Amino acid sequence: MPGVYVGDTKSLVFPILSDGYILQRYANTNAPNVSLALRGGHWGITKGFTIEMIITPYDCNGFGSKTTGSGITDSEKTMPSLNTSVTSNTTHYQSNQYTSNRYAHKMMLYYNKNFELYLENTTNTNINQPAEYRIVAKINQSDTTKVTATSDTVIKPNNVLHGYYDSNESNSLYEGITTSLRQLDSSTSLNSSTRVISQMTTSETNLIGVGESIYGNTGKLIGTVTSINANDITLSSSNFTAANYTTDIFYSQPREALFVDSTYKVSCSFTGDSLKIYLNNIEIAAQTVTNLTDGFYFDPSDTWIGKGKVRDTQVISGTTVYSYQENKNTQFMGEMYEICMHGRKEPSARNSTLSVGYNDIIFYYRFRDK
Repeated sequence: MPGVYVGDTKSLVFPILSDGYILQRYANTNAPNVSLALRGGHWGITKGFTIEMIITPYDCNGFGSKTTGSGITDSEKTMPSLNTSVTSNTTHYQSNQYTSNRYAHKMMLYYNKNFELYLENTTNTNINQPAEYRIVAKINQSDTTKVTATSDTVIKPNNVLHGYYDSNESNSLYEGITTSLRQLDSSTSLNSSTRVISQMTTSETNLIGVGESIYGNTGKLIGTVTSINANDITLSSSNFTAANYTTDIFYSQPREALFVDSTYKVSCSFTGDSLKIYLNNIEIAAQTVTNLTDGFYFDPSDTWIGKGKVRDTQVISGTTVYSYQENKNTQFMGEMYEICMHGRKEPSARNSTLSVGYNDIIFYYRFRDK
């Protein structure tokens, strides 16, 4: 008879600013110097495999400001963020010391020297901009060049307001009862040759960051911000359209990191000749693998779940030497409900749980139970 469960869903939590991981020790399963054919666990895989997990990612950007505050400081799901007016002793603040660049942070889901799977932040500001993540998988043989499969940015915040009432209709652009754009300024001017929009106030330019998209009052894109001064903004040449400009300009409604309360099924399959990434069982990236001349195998070293290492390259007496160092820039921050590796070459059928046949399982961890 099927079970029915009520109450909160349980998970393994990696809070913001945490330093934690699950370590799969190679020595717990394998004797020293054992041959590949006799290795136990996932270290003995020589053919295809799939690794998949159900997760909730947290926001490594935080709530940014150019003038006051430190963002949200009492949440385990959103990184604190020192306002940009503070320019001295910034490394004395924990969130700045924790990661060298939150906008390029890699949230490692699974790490072995020969295989990596992680979420990568693709933003370049946190002014009205939570993190946005793409999914990256890398596979290689020993220290050879990694083959990389990279998805588009697929985990994003939401900026659409439904049924939102603005007492001044000119402050927002509506499509029916929904709006995703709000007014930034109502009386600007444009120099189309330099792509500079001017006659703004500092209080207005403080509301946006580099990378923000600017729209005219028809809802059409004028361009993307590349630099900001006190009273003007410069737009990128790559998508600038002067014909869409109007004196009243608009930008995004508040972007909300709703993904911190959502679950995602992330899967990666190695078929022997290709590396494929799936989100909620939909294929979102694939890369042909041709450089594994001796086939694939996991490196005979410890494997990490929730954190990874970074390779350091040195040339000593003419010889290239690699070392691998633990790094907080790879710390996963979020919740993990289940993680599984199995011998099939495609994801399991269901999105809400990992429904893998018993005979196919290489390892399976479940953190949902009390």
